[in-house]
Amino acid sequence: MPTKKKLRLMLEPNPNARRRHAPRLDLVPSGPLRRVAKRFGDGAEQWGRDVWRAGLDVDDALNHATVHLQDYADRLRRFRAGERPDPRLEEDDLAAVGWAALVLMEYQDREKR
Repeated sequence: MPTKKKLRLMLEPNPNARRRHAPRLDLVPSGPLRRVAKRFGDGAEQWGRDVWRAGLDVDDALNHATVHLQDYADRLRRFRAGERPDPRLEEDDLAAVGWAALVLMEYQDREKR
């Protein structure tokens, strides 16, 4: 009887038959993606559904990402030093960085069209 791995390989199409650079959405981790999606949803509630699509200043989006990345790094340093703040009071800074990255990529893609 084949092992689970061998059985899966027999049932799935040949992965080498896929286009070489096809997007592999199945490899994108769903947890972090949900956190970024929550960030989009929170922004939609506060500012309106598609306000970011109207075009934020690129420097503002970069600043947004930089501030949140620095806040995350500061919190990580405090954590390593033994501080344990209430996680319910913490903002999801990495989701904010992901939000900014996706927005910037969307703007970049628009310029290519």
